Amino acid sequence: MYKLFTFFQSIISVLLTEKYWNLKIASVCVLYCILTSMPNYPNLFESSLKKSPYFALIIENYKAVNTQIDHPFKINKVDPASHSSKISFRFVPALLTKILPTTNLYSRILWLYLMNNLAGFVFFLSLINIVFSYSRNKLYSSLVAFNFSVLYIGKSFFHDTYLWNDGIAFTFLLLSLLSKNRLIVLTCLLAAYFTDERAIFGGVLALVFARLSDNNPEKPSVFLTDTDLPYIFSFIAYAVIRLSLMYFFNLQTPIGLDNGVSLFMRINEHPFWLNLLGLFTIYKMAWVLIISNIWWLRKQTILLVYYILGVFSLIIISLSVEDITRSFAYSFMALVSGFYLYYNKFSLLKIKKPEYGVFLFLFTNILIPTISMIGGITKILPPIEKLFTRYL
Repeated sequence: MYKLFTFFQSIISVLLTEKYWNLKIASVCVLYCILTSMPNYPNLFESSLKKSPYFALIIENYKAVNTQIDHPFKINKVDPASHSSKISFRFVPALLTKILPTTNLYSRILWLYLMNNLAGFVFFLSLINIVFSYSRNKLYSSLVAFNFSVLYIGKSFFHDTYLWNDGIAFTFLLLSLLSKNRLIVLTCLLAAYFTDERAIFGGVLALVFARLSDNNPEKPSVFLTDTDLPYIFSFIAYAVIRLSLMYFFNLQTPIGLDNGVSLFMRINEHPFWLNLLGLFTIYKMAWVLIISNIWWLRKQTILLVYYILGVFSLIIISLSVEDITRSFAYSFMALVSGFYLYYNKFSLLKIKKPEYGVFLFLFTNILIPTISMIGGITKILPPIEKLFTRYL
C-alpha cells in the first residue's frame, strides 16, 4: 500500500510544484465530483424535464424557488408535506438569483445550479487554504480535499439538480473560518443559516474548529473567548431575524408527522439498518476521525460539549426527517476538525508522513459507494462509465 501512496505522490507532485497549485487541486476535485456523481442535467431544461417521471416533484420545487426569487418574504402556498413548504427561511439562494437579469423560470434554475457549482469550487479552494494554513503541507492539504471529493459532501454541489442548495450553505459555513474579522464571520454564518437552518448546528461545529485553530489543543479550554463572539451572536441574530420575519410576514415552516418533520420519525418508519447505513455512508471510513475527535477533545471540556452538541443534534435531526443524508452532511465541520486534530497529533508525536494515513482514508472511501438517501430510497451516485451511456 505504501508503494501505491508513493506512486500517487509522484503523480500529484507535478501539480504541487507549480504556481497556483491550490486552484489546480480544487479544479481536479470539482472534475472528479462531476464525473462520479453524473448530475441529471436534463432536469435543468424544459423539454427534457417534461419527459422525467419525477417531473411533478421537480417542477413544484422549481416553481416554489422561482416565486421566492420574485417575492422572498411571501408565504409559499404549497403542500405542507412537500420540500417546497420548508424553504420559507432559506432565501439566500433566492436573493442571489434575484440579481440576474432574467425572469424566465428555466434560465433562473440553470443559473442557480451554476451558482451551486461555483460554490463547490470555492468550497474546495477554501478547504485547501484552511488546511494549508496550519499544516504548511501541500500534499496533506490536497489529500484532505480529495477525501471530501469522494464523500457525499463534495458531490452535493454538483448532483443537486433538485436545487436544495445545501452546497451554498456548506460553502458559507467554511468561508466563516477563513477570516478573523468578526463582521465577515458573522455575515458568512448568517448566510449559511438562511440558506438552510440545519447549518446552525454546523455553526456550532465551526466554532469548535475556530477555537482549536486559535488555541493550543493541549491547553484546557475556557467557557468564553473572543473567538466565540461572532458565533454566539450569529445564533442570537438568527433567532431575532427569524422571529421578526414570522411576526411581520407570517412566514412559517410546517412541522409534524404529516408534514415530514417529527422527532425520530425515521426510526418509526424505516428499519434500523437502513438508518445506520444512511449515517455511515456520509463519511464512510472517515467516521474514524469523527469518533476520534471525542477522545482528542477529552481535555477540553467546553469544546467537547460543543462538539457533542453539534454532532448529536444533527443525528437527531437526521432521524427526524426523510432526507437523512443531506441533514447529517451539515456536520462536515466535525471532519474539518478531525483532519486538524489528526495532523496536530502527528506533529506532537513527531511522526512522519501524516499524509499517508489520510491517503488510506481516501483509498478506502473510493471503494465504498457514495449514497444519497431520502426516505427508504437510496441512490448510488453512478460511476464515470455511465457518462457515455447517459449523455452521448
